[in-house]
Amino acid sequence: MKVEMVMPQMGESIAEATVLKWRKGVGDSVEKDELILDIATDKVDSEIPAPDAGVIVEILAPEGEVVPVKSVIAVIETDASAAKDAVSNGGSSSSQKPEQAASQQAESSSSAEQLPPASQAAPSAQSAPSQQPAQASGAGGQLVDMVMPQMGESITEATILKWLRKIGDEVKKDETILEISTDKVDSEIPAPASGVLSEIMASEGDTVAVKSTIAKIATGGASNGASAQAAAPQQAAPQQQAPAAPAPQSAPQPAPARSTVESSGAPASGVPTRYGEKFFSPLVRSLATQHGVSAVELASIPGSGAHGRITKNDLMLYLEHRGSAPAQPTTQTAAPGQQAPAAARPAAPQAPVRDYGSDGVIVEEMDNMRKRIAQHMVMSKATSPHVYSVAEIDVTNIARWRKKVQNDFVKREGYKLSFTPFFLEAAVKGLVHQPYINASLEGEKILLKRDINLGCAVALPAPPGKAGGLIVPVIKRADQLSLAGIARSLNDLATRARDRALQPDEISGGTFTVTNVGTFGNIIGNPIINQPQLAILAIGAIKKRPAVINDMIAIRDIVYLTLSYDHRLIDGMMAGQFLKFVTDYLQGWDMDREPF
Repeated sequence: MKVEMVMPQMGESIAEATVLKWRKGVGDSVEKDELILDIATDKVDSEIPAPDAGVIVEILAPEGEVVPVKSVIAVIETDASAAKDAVSNGGSSSSQKPEQAASQQAESSSSAEQLPPASQAAPSAQSAPSQQPAQASGAGGQLVDMVMPQMGESITEATILKWLRKIGDEVKKDETILEISTDKVDSEIPAPASGVLSEIMASEGDTVAVKSTIAKIATGGASNGASAQAAAPQQAAPQQQAPAAPAPQSAPQPAPARSTVESSGAPASGVPTRYGEKFFSPLVRSLATQHGVSAVELASIPGSGAHGRITKNDLMLYLEHRGSAPAQPTTQTAAPGQQAPAAARPAAPQAPVRDYGSDGVIVEEMDNMRKRIAQHMVMSKATSPHVYSVAEIDVTNIARWRKKVQNDFVKREGYKLSFTPFFLEAAVKGLVHQPYINASLEGEKILLKRDINLGCAVALPAPPGKAGGLIVPVIKRADQLSLAGIARSLNDLATRARDRALQPDEISGGTFTVTNVGTFGNIIGNPIINQPQLAILAIGAIKKRPAVINDMIAIRDIVYLTLSYDHRLIDGMMAGQFLKFVTDYLQGWDMDREPF
């Protein structure tokens, strides 16, 4: 039996993905759920498993190709004898498939263009009457609704930050044309289809419900009519503006010279999908084009993403310091004896230079993420009567055990075991014993949750002198994970959070949150509850302190944990019992425990 493998949809707003690498070839045997393919979108890199066990008999999407989601990319034959025949007889079939698909697509497009205008007018019935003549005049085209995507399970609305294209502009499928913001994350939204932006139904600054239509894109023949109709009110003197239009386009004409670089899938912008060993996501290519960064320059930027990929954050950080290269030669011209101290000094960041003006005040607008966080925090304080309890915990045994197993852990996992997973595991064990702390309230009803979904606050990097953001990725069903499993999930989510590469469902559905204020050296913090949860745990910095042990003074590793809880349901006894369990669990750490 033949099983079709399709390009998965890695998020509601993701329309396509790029095939990075096939780990198996035609004729290779695969097991069900075996990782056989690496793909990339502008949001995330992923490893894709085989949908069934068998033999790969066709690969329809070669490496470097951009493929729409839910398209068939490979065929697996589950019957061994049939697979042998298919591989021996169909060697060239995989290379012919894309051409056949292209010819069929061309035929279908050509037949669509021959349809009468009346049949094409149906999709435009919901739009404004003023646009109907333009849409009807474009035979063979149709309107595609662009909707506000849902960026997470608990997200019901988003604010439009900026339209990057205006009515009448041509857009390419997957080209970033809109920036939105929620209280969780800011995102760039791509066009769902190629065509002309014929209508914008929500302005910058508007807060729009998810899945509402925010724009319409006219595709095919409709784009001509829509473009002409949209351009008419914007051009008061068409005869004067007509000759001016080619002028700006003449400057970028040399851009095709970039296409001489080694690449695959170079877009209309001129920035290729690949340059040598470097792969550029659609988002990075779009931003590079906007800021005039060539493929050669882009390839020189160090990437912090998976497999060294350049993320949006890498590019924006580079652009902030673009042109400030003279700072580097100063360390190179220093005397040899002074090089070591000079290399150590840059670790202390310099305060940004600000011009406060004559009145000594700078007025700065909050970015939208900070606005939404502020609103959420005010709402939380108004909703939940906050109470705080603090526990002092001796984690000396944990510090010693961690040091003992660190080398083995690094060899197996590839990163260091931090202290945070210990507190996460202890919190999970405590929530099992105190399930009401893992609940939520809906009016006067208590909603007890079977799964413990652990939110972990991650501070996002901010441009120099600017306020940073905060995001809370969620470790789903943390009660089913070992210490190593929790550490693995935490490392993965935190890394991708800083790269802006999280999926919407990875920042939603939390039932309890942990925040590590000790990262910045703070010993105690009183965090605000993340609604609709009922509690949040803050981890302070671990400090060596003198402590009395068996009537003698000893140096111990001490940490303070603060539990903020909603007094509508959780009283001091319940919170105290939770912290007592966590304290006993951590202080009674088994020194002979296996790390994995």
